[in-house]
Amino acid sequence: MKMFCNKCGAKLEEGTKFCAACGAKIAVSVDEVAKDAAAKAEGAAKDVAAKAEDAAKKADDTAKDAAEKAKETAEKAEGAVKDAAKKADEKAATAVDDAKDAVKNTEGKISPKVDAAKDAAKGATNGAANGATNGAANGATNGAATGAANNNGIPAGSVIPNAAGNAGGGAAKQAIPMKTIGIIAAVLAVVVLIIVLVLTHKATVKPDKFINLSYNGYDSLGTATIDFDTAAFVKEYDGKVKVDVDKISMSELTSSGLYDTLFSMALGGELDLDNATSDKNMKKLKKAIKENGAEILAEKLADIYEVDPRKELTNGTKVTVSCSLSDEKIKDLEKTYGVKLKIKSKEFTVEGLKEIKKFDAFDGIEIEYSGYAPNATARLKKKGNDSATDYIDYKISPDSGLSDGDTITVTITDYSGHTDFVSMAESYGKVPSSTEKKITVEGVPQVVEFDPFDGVTLEYSGYAPDGNARLSSRGDDDACDYLEYKLSKSEGLSNGDVVTVTVEDYYGDSNFETVIDRTGKKPSVTTKDFVVEGLTSYVASLDQISTEGFDMMKSQAEDVFNAYVANDWNENVSLVSFDNIGSYLLTSKSNSWTKNQLYLVYKYKAKIDLKAEVDGKTEKYKRSPVLYWAIKYNNLMLDSDGKLAVDVTSYDVIADRFEVDSKISSGWFSTYSWTFRGYEKLDLLYQKNIMAQIADYNHEDAVEDAAKSTQKEENPDDADKEEAEDKSDDSAEDKSDDSAEDKADTEEKSDDADKE
Repeated sequence: MKMFCNKCGAKLEEGTKFCAACGAKIAVSVDEVAKDAAAKAEGAAKDVAAKAEDAAKKADDTAKDAAEKAKETAEKAEGAVKDAAKKADEKAATAVDDAKDAVKNTEGKISPKVDAAKDAAKGATNGAANGATNGAANGATNGAATGAANNNGIPAGSVIPNAAGNAGGGAAKQAIPMKTIGIIAAVLAVVVLIIVLVLTHKATVKPDKFINLSYNGYDSLGTATIDFDTAAFVKEYDGKVKVDVDKISMSELTSSGLYDTLFSMALGGELDLDNATSDKNMKKLKKAIKENGAEILAEKLADIYEVDPRKELTNGTKVTVSCSLSDEKIKDLEKTYGVKLKIKSKEFTVEGLKEIKKFDAFDGIEIEYSGYAPNATARLKKKGNDSATDYIDYKISPDSGLSDGDTITVTITDYSGHTDFVSMAESYGKVPSSTEKKITVEGVPQVVEFDPFDGVTLEYSGYAPDGNARLSSRGDDDACDYLEYKLSKSEGLSNGDVVTVTVEDYYGDSNFETVIDRTGKKPSVTTKDFVVEGLTSYVASLDQISTEGFDMMKSQAEDVFNAYVANDWNENVSLVSFDNIGSYLLTSKSNSWTKNQLYLVYKYKAKIDLKAEVDGKTEKYKRSPVLYWAIKYNNLMLDSDGKLAVDVTSYDVIADRFEVDSKISSGWFSTYSWTFRGYEKLDLLYQKNIMAQIADYNHEDAVEDAAKSTQKEENPDDADKEEAEDKSDDSAEDKSDDSAEDKADTEEKSDDADKE
């Protein structure tokens, strides 16, 4: 092919790189540039394809970062795409312009090829150039084309390499062979397909490869445990598990044992709960989760399998390990961790369990008996000789109410109450040969009886009918220390009442178990009656008061009345008579403070003899009233010997008064009058002092015929007789007074005569 220098126009040999005439660098023809660029592009594409597999392995990390960044730059993506498209158009236009400039520098003969180059450039813009925007392969192709152009003398920055590199487009119609174009297109398609497959491929995970079983315990009591080889799983699937972080809930993650570790890795230090949920921390955490997806999935898979059967295994037993998840749950795991789970069941044969031995758990046991028949008790004093009995619970039935000759049964269980002794078999490799043993009771002493009331006395205090009783001494036997004595009645007592004393076990045992257990003795009787005596009692009837007692109180009554006469009566009044006519006894119906009241009733007669000068005239008044008076003693008592006990200086007298008015003026609008204590009628005394209290007291009456009290205070005949006597006495007194006056006058006259 002929070539010309684009500077001086000198003719050149094919393949010449520099003009011999002017020394200028010679640009190769468009065909050769395109061919060379295509060849290099094809080589570059092959290199890209060769490296695609390595790039795919790194694509996960890049994709993880890209996905995270894509989320952060989502809002910028649209603008970035528009900018990229705009720049692509600008580069395409620049490529066309550069191509035009380059063609102008070549011989005009190749202008048709320049047009083809333009078409190729446009095709490249719409084809491979646009593909370069979406993948690294086209970028590599462009880079290769650029390098090829530079190697062929095209100035750096020229777009002709792009146009040439994309010659798989329209330029191929004239300059690039169809075979070359097909190769380039195929390579690009393969590269894109590889990238797509790498990015979308899901690893197939076979969890059963990492499952093993371990066996613990003894033959027939063995237990199977699933062992999941997490380390091997992580080694095989590291980088192949593509976690969809948004499908993992925080509650699910935080329940995982990896949580603290992941968070520590994510934050670069210890877990800080105060800021754990901040956006920044959550991004770090999610990144750590993605990077450790295999380990998290391993932990999940380790929990989805179960063994059947798992317990009470015997050597040679076939057990099956199977998935416990539903198909729906398995699909959820696949979506969350970006893998394809191939779940299979796996069968194992139990082996390596040790043989269980037998031993006598009752060899060497000792039973100890306490108390006395028929209420002795039994307890285990010593367990069996084998060390395994330390983990055995022995029970005796019956363990109380025992006597010689009775049969007790000793049974055994483990401390959980089980008789299969699984725990013992697992710990010692042996179990008891039998679980019960019968034993005959022997060596239990008999109970003897004693009288709990020997030496018991009661002490009485207070006053009947309100006396009190208490236990003053317990029984003489030392076993009485374990008894409680109870009185049927301890208050409100009178002499002659019966108090029943009952003995009980001090600790409330109905059959005196405590007494028997402590002393080997039992009360022969449980009750005894005691008669109340020696109480000082309140007088309840008049016949309980002796004559001596009445005389003592009557003497005091007379002293009290005589003192009253001496202190309250004047010279015009005198006491004619004072006689006791009987008594009334009141006894309380309730537990009042005053238990009884004794009224000694008296009938007395007074004599009034008045002589008074009124307006120069002597006035006289005589009368003899008969009245009823009483003295009262409260709370009369009898001592233990029945003798009256009363304080006669403690008494009350009736307060009612009876007034006698002479109607004789004593001056200043007053008259001579006298007031006497008592009543002019006996029934008045009875009504006001006895009947007035019958609501609260019972009464006993011992007063002379009360009918006499309804008579007049004086017999009329006696009154007339007494008045006549008074008049006779007055006449005699008057005569005596006159005689005395005459005598005095005579003596006075005689004295005067003598003087003369």
